[in-house]
Parts: sequence; C-alpha cells; structure tokens
Amino acid sequence: MTNWKAGGENYLPVVAATEDKYAIPRDLLARMAFQECSWREEVINYAVKSSAGAIGIMQLIPRFFPAAGLSWQSDVDIAGREVASTAWDSTTPSIQKKAGCLTFHRSTFKSPPT
Repeated sequence: MTNWKAGGENYLPVVAATEDKYAIPRDLLARMAFQECSWREEVINYAVKSSAGAIGIMQLIPRFFPAAGLSWQSDVDIAGREVASTAWDSTTPSIQKKAGCLTFHRSTFKSPPT
C-alpha cells in the first residue's frame, strides 16, 4: 500500500482541523481529498477541472456549491460541512446527488460515530 499522505503535508493539518470541527472520523475527509486530487497542485489550485466541472482539492461542482473555488481551505470546510450533515443520515444512501464528484456511500462506513 502506498503512503497516501505523502504530498499532502501542506493540506493535512487543515483537513484534520476540519474533521475535528465537524466530528468526522479521523482521516475520512483526508482520504476523500486524496482520492479526489491525489495532492496534485494543478488540481488544488484550480488550474484544471474535471470533465464534469468539478474543481479543487475536494472536486466540488460549483453549481451545487456556489462558494466552491474561493480557496482550497474553504473547499475543505464546505466538504466537511456536507459530510457531517449527511454522512450518517440513514435516509440518504449517498451524497452524490448534491455533491457531484464528492461521493461516497454509507456502505463505506463500518459504523457511525457515537
């Protein structure tokens, strides 16, 4: 297994603080960020976007998140707020509909936080 944190050293402290702020399990948001951008600067700094129009460290789609793209830090906060508000809702099988490329499913989690 590769060291997924390698290359993310500049971002991980902010992501960890966001996980703490929203009571998200440690490294969940960080792993999502890595999955979305692979710590690639050209993705994080908005130089490239996906074919779906997703941008930044969390690959947010601006039509769903109008504040996306102001800064990578604010994108992490937007994603953290979204994860915290929907991740444990048993009536929401995924947040894909609203979050665009920010996707994951309840089946990803072994158990909800207590």
